[in-house]
Amino acid sequence: MRAEIVVYDGVDELDAIAPFEVLSIAARSVELSLALVGADAGLMTGRSATTHRAARDALAGSGARLVDARVDDDGDIVSSAGVTSGLDLAPWLVERYFGAALAAAVAHQIEYVRHGPIWQAAGSASHRAWKTRPETTKTAR
Repeated sequence: MRAEIVVYDGVDELDAIAPFEVLSIAARSVELSLALVGADAGLMTGRSATTHRAARDALAGSGARLVDARVDDDGDIVSSAGVTSGLDLAPWLVERYFGAALAAAVAHQIEYVRHGPIWQAAGSASHRAWKTRPETTKTAR
């Protein structure tokens, strides 16, 4: 898995550092490169996504379907609503790829209580491949 953390003018440091910290801790147990893809590349057109409230109009303008959730998992693209939502996105990726036990261990190590739900598009590859926990996951109908 390869993830990139995009840093731009006006970004809150926590947007980049929080996911980096969670994934870095997980990487000590599993080889992992680091977490995010920009809508400017046209990758979000017609796909569900979430972002910080201040950027929702720009994301919608890129052709994405906005989801009101802290984290959106649309298969091969996972997005978060910004700042502290990145702390939900990163453990979700750890859980999705490496299991709930490692995600829980990382959350415990950084003294973080995970928030939900995780939004998943019905029929997405991750939704089909991953058995989600109903208390932390919503599925689009």
